[in-house]
Amino acid sequence: MRLTIALVSSAILIAAVHGVAHTEASGTIARGSCRVVDGYASDLRLYVVQVATGTDSASAATRAAWNIPAIADSSQIRFVSDSTQCTRAAHAHAIAERADTLNPPPVYLLRVGSTRYVAYNGARAGEFLVHYVLDDQFNVLESF
Repeated sequence: MRLTIALVSSAILIAAVHGVAHTEASGTIARGSCRVVDGYASDLRLYVVQVATGTDSASAATRAAWNIPAIADSSQIRFVSDSTQCTRAAHAHAIAERADTLNPPPVYLLRVGSTRYVAYNGARAGEFLVHYVLDDQFNVLESF
């Protein structure tokens, strides 16, 4: 009896540890529809900050292509953790990807100033990562 309890307890513990490790490794830990900020997300934010705050012609051209405003203060580019906004962004992202809109994966959601968002669900399109620029009504404006 003790051996059976020990084996069952061990199996449960191994499954729980494996489940947590797998979830963390795949980057799918989320609060509702918002992906938890990780190293990739932090790098994405830095990239968007460089483009949005850059004063050179390359930054201006990239902003125009992405349809995002010039931002003077990098604190105006921040991650959103509001589940309602992330849900709307995840739905818009799924529509743009022609993916499951009933159960879309959670997204990293960056607020860029007062009129734009950048959404990314962590998926790749071949070798590329596709990010969507959304307006304040969560309509897709551009992708990069």
